[in-house]
Amino acid sequence: MFNLNLLQTFRPSRLRSFLLVGASFLVLSGCNTIRFYHDMDALRPQPDHRVPATALAWGLVPLEDPVELRSACPSGISKLEVQQEQTDAVIQVVTLGLVNRQVIRVWCKRRER
Repeated sequence: MFNLNLLQTFRPSRLRSFLLVGASFLVLSGCNTIRFYHDMDALRPQPDHRVPATALAWGLVPLEDPVELRSACPSGISKLEVQQEQTDAVIQVVTLGLVNRQVIRVWCKRRER
């Protein structure tokens, strides 16, 4: 009824195909960065605010509360960077998009003195 002899059902070509698909998922799941620039005269090397953003269900259900950027940077924003690192992309691929992690970095505009 059931074939319990695994050596008869094992095919090296199937294993190669499975490994090739798995390796391509890991290679193609790279990191990405989106940057918005405005008035970059006096940017510091490090961001003024770093906000982790994790969402479920393909980004539709955020786990963190929204951040009010106007109160964080009253003089405005010079640079906004949204980054998904390679480990975050692998987590997204392994969970089939159910978990989406990103990091948001914000540089505030410097006031004229």
